[in-house]
Amino acid sequence: TVGNEIRKEYTALGDYVNLAARLMAKAGPREIFVDV
Repeated sequence: TVGNEIRKEYTALGDYVNLAARLMAKAGPREIFVDV
């Protein structure tokens, strides 16, 4: 976490986040892409 007692921000990094971003970019409106 980053921030102080009142405001905190969370950052997600790594392979799974990258994969999720790629799947989201491929999906069109009202589409869901799933990788297993």
